[in-house]
Amino acid sequence: MPIVAADPLSIAGTIVVTNTSTAPLGATHVSEGRVVRLLGGDTIATFAVAPLELPTIAPGATVMAPFAKIAATPSGGAGLTGCDIVACNTAVRIELALTGAGVPDGAHAASEPLTISCAF
Repeated sequence: MPIVAADPLSIAGTIVVTNTSTAPLGATHVSEGRVVRLLGGDTIATFAVAPLELPTIAPGATVMAPFAKIAATPSGGAGLTGCDIVACNTAVRIELALTGAGVPDGAHAASEPLTISCAF
């Protein structure tokens, strides 16, 4: 069995937020994320995101910004650690929580479906 780092989960990308409302949004804050299983929609893990603030987004406008998971912040259920938090070849979606002026409660940005790949 390979030796696995305590935090083998690396998550980074670009968040894209489009304001589909008729009022300005923001500033919009992103501070946490979660890994959601495609089948069933249950949360597999949560994680902290490096502090990110998007500017005010005008109605109909789109804003993009890079984001990254903070190291050593994955939290799985039932005391899981390492690779047991998110198993290899699991189909998931990454969701980032959005908060701020004019942002509806529970708003989030979600990735396209992806499969967790492993280094071994």
